[in-house]
Amino acid sequence: TQQQGRVARALRKLLNVPEAQIPEVAEKLAEEKRLLEKEVNSLKSKVALTGISELLAQADEVEGVSVLAKEIKVDSADTLRNIGHSIREQFSSGIAWLAATMNGKSTIICVVSDDLIERGIKASDMVNELAMLADGRGGGKPNMAQAGIKAPEKLSGALAAATKIVREKLAN
Repeated sequence: TQQQGRVARALRKLLNVPEAQIPEVAEKLAEEKRLLEKEVNSLKSKVALTGISELLAQADEVEGVSVLAKEIKVDSADTLRNIGHSIREQFSSGIAWLAATMNGKSTIICVVSDDLIERGIKASDMVNELAMLADGRGGGKPNMAQAGIKAPEKLSGALAAATKIVREKLAN
């Protein structure tokens, strides 16, 4: 049809290749795009991870335990988990809650160091204790857990309760 002819000519001109090579070139471009997107996401993660020492410097201390509860800006849940994992690796003894809002949804993760897990403090319990203050729920493993937040407007108040929650847990 005439419409297909116009499309083929436009593509040939745009891609600067003979008509027969259009599918091959389009496929190559799609693959390049996929690889570039992957690289961009990897770079975003690396940039986010460079702020970890700054985050750690903001931790409070409760009876020798580092306590961090912050809202941060990230591009994806994967980046949020990567940051949590890195913070956990750098804690000698600590617990951190990191919250982020992505695509209009708020998420909070919690990480707990091994020494605290041995004392019975699990990230899955701790993420819920804090998330409940913002109408959220979640779960996970003893070392890392995640919760969805239904009332993002209550998030900063919930994060402010972190040291109190840890103090109560350590007293038990």
